[in-house]
Amino acid sequence: MHVIYIVLLEFVHFTASSTGRTVTLDRRMGTFLWEENYGSPVIAMYLFENEGLVSVPFTSVAEETLDHLVMQFTSSTDQIRVSDKMKL
Repeated sequence: MHVIYIVLLEFVHFTASSTGRTVTLDRRMGTFLWEENYGSPVIAMYLFENEGLVSVPFTSVAEETLDHLVMQFTSSTDQIRVSDKMKL
């Protein structure tokens, strides 16, 4: 699968609205992939491809919400139980 489709369809990105802390989760498996703190608010994310810059969607949330998400996704099972109503 082309890398653009993987990033846009299989991953979900959350950023802390004030700190620039960014977390990426696997949308289908419900697993934590990585975390980075950029030290300032993230206003846009892009993927650099041969076709040029591709905008990557993300959701900006409060730091406390991001803490809760990370805690949920890094629990002992490394997976969150996703209900039928929850969509990442």
